[in-house]
Amino acid sequence: MRDTPLTFYLRQFAWLLLAAILLIGVFELTPIDIWVSDQLFDPVSRHFPLQDAWFLETVMHQWVKYALLLWGAWLLVRIVLPGKSAPDWQYQRRTRQFLLAALILAPSVVGVMKHYSDRPCPWDSTRYGGKISHILLWESLPAGEQPGRCFPGGHSSGGFATLALVLVARRRSIKAAWLTFVACFSLGMLMGAGQVLRGAHYVSHNFWSAWVAWGVILLLHAAFFARLDAYVDQKA
Repeated sequence: MRDTPLTFYLRQFAWLLLAAILLIGVFELTPIDIWVSDQLFDPVSRHFPLQDAWFLETVMHQWVKYALLLWGAWLLVRIVLPGKSAPDWQYQRRTRQFLLAALILAPSVVGVMKHYSDRPCPWDSTRYGGKISHILLWESLPAGEQPGRCFPGGHSSGGFATLALVLVARRRSIKAAWLTFVACFSLGMLMGAGQVLRGAHYVSHNFWSAWVAWGVILLLHAAFFARLDAYVDQKA
């Protein structure tokens, strides 16, 4: 039996709540973030050896971002010039509008959160030669320290924005949705892993970026499709 739109969204936001509790338990109540970054830091030279690695900085950080921008540009062109020969061209256009909105808004929301975040990147943390104290999610910086502006992970949010494709694939089948989820989540994590290796982010920053992106995508999907899905359910 297919979920109603309301049931689907309520279930997804319940999973988000549980995921938030899990992320807090794993990353705020254990030293796993610090442990991972410790393994990547050279205490002798006092820097992250892979910070300026060409592949991580150029390919994983720049080229992948450019590829996502090209995809966004293609979506925009197909929205403006939809091609009205297909019988479902209006639905296809709305789908592209949804995907483009996710590609823009998910990283934008993460970017705003980063701007107002006190938490530093590893390479700015006092533990790794920087000037900003490492703090937990609910802590504030000591007086006089500048905000770190590094939480959640910004670069990986572009990859996680592609999770919008999961909700498009879900219309085909649950199996297609899961395969799409694995591909898109892996893309975001690979983009984030490059930054972790460079010392630009802690591991938790990328998981929280995925969390925020999925929340934004669900809200956008409801805005674009909830009324249409309810109509389809009534007709079924």
